[in-house]
Amino acid sequence: MNPEMRQAYLDALARCADDAGIRAVVLTASGDKAFCTGADLSGSRAATGAAGPAHPGATRDAMRPSQRVIQTLWDLEKPTVAAVNGVAAGLGAHLA
Repeated sequence: MNPEMRQAYLDALARCADDAGIRAVVLTASGDKAFCTGADLSGSRAATGAAGPAHPGATRDAMRPSQRVIQTLWDLEKPTVAAVNGVAAGLGAHLA
């Protein structure tokens, strides 16, 4: 899940929360290879091979966007079903 996907996901959950006509949410993938293989780490120090976090709170800071996704889903007061079609790893496992 890259930043653009994350924002689209959060926007969709906000619409679901606000629309009384939506009584339940089904979360699934649009492709057929994986449900979600996790957060996009391509810009992180870990992905570039850099040693250690940039500062003492760097790991926590890197996880904040994913934590926001999970918290938003947790706070949604409508039944939610994950239709897992393939791999659900990392953030994907949390979503499921």
